[in-house]
Amino acid sequence: MEYLTLTIKDSFHWILSGLRWPLSEKFQQAIFPEAPNVIIRISDENYAFSIPESLKSNKKFTKLPTQGLLTNLAELLSSLSTFNSIKIILIIPSNDVLIKNLSIPKGATKNLGSIVRFELERVTPFNLEQIYYDYFVSNKNSNDANILITACLVSAKKYQDLMALSKKHKALISFEDEKNSVLAINLSATKKNYVQPDFLLPFKFKLFLLFFISLLVLLFIPQIKYDALIQELEIEIADNRSEALSLREGMLSFSNQNDRGAFLLNYRNNYFSPLNLLKDLSQTLPEHTWLRTLSTSVQFTQIQGESPSAAETLALIENSPYLENAEFSSPVTNVTGSDKEEFHIIATSKAIYEQ
Repeated sequence: MEYLTLTIKDSFHWILSGLRWPLSEKFQQAIFPEAPNVIIRISDENYAFSIPESLKSNKKFTKLPTQGLLTNLAELLSSLSTFNSIKIILIIPSNDVLIKNLSIPKGATKNLGSIVRFELERVTPFNLEQIYYDYFVSNKNSNDANILITACLVSAKKYQDLMALSKKHKALISFEDEKNSVLAINLSATKKNYVQPDFLLPFKFKLFLLFFISLLVLLFIPQIKYDALIQELEIEIADNRSEALSLREGMLSFSNQNDRGAFLLNYRNNYFSPLNLLKDLSQTLPEHTWLRTLSTSVQFTQIQGESPSAAETLALIENSPYLENAEFSSPVTNVTGSDKEEFHIIATSKAIYEQ
């Protein structure tokens, strides 16, 4: 379930990234505010980070240790990954980063990734399995024939464990330039690491996901009910097909329209239905008789209830124009604390219409 939630959330980020791109910076900040950066500086043995201003009021966040041994970094990242509204950036020492400037023809920008990989293997003593790298366009002057690419490399052997942590907890790995500014690169991008987006969703994602699932349920339930109704109707048609054909033959036996109308009217008045039966029973049963259950089918009707005289009730049911062969399906019993008798009667449903 967690994997499905993350997949859906990532899809929404991808779609919204395209929607926010043409907007002005003012509208982007209003609708898609930037996620606060949690910058963790890494040394050979320790880590340290400062709490962003926007998160200082979050009690859960302020309880996290802002510094500690590098061996405890995994525990910190695990805690930080529970926050959906932050972007984690791991800053490694700049003296561990090798920087190479590459000049590439403008016409080759469509295959920039492949060209950068080729150039790095050509101008460095490393193959791509020995390094993690990322790059950015540092100069794209329209008057120049070439563009300048700045590539940043680190040793895969030294940072293998940190890269694994960044991938697991969706953290970005970068370093600071001489002005202590964080470069907009991700050194773990070589391994196709997904990092948290630069902006926040304009809604609470869990609430939206719940709303989205509820909407799907509301859309599909009527269709499921409709399919069930169609199936039930088909069964009903199959069960009553012979009766419908018999009614049709009876009606066609009359040549006069008035006779046909009288035939149909008589059929309707004598049609066996639970409502007609219930109406008849309510008019004929003894006073103070209560029906608990009335169950009807094409062949049988079952009636369960209480009456001062179960035998009298049985006789009246037997005389019903809709029922015949009425009998007790179980022994009559006295109702505790009452002068009534509990009965359970089963009877045969009469033919709908006898021509």
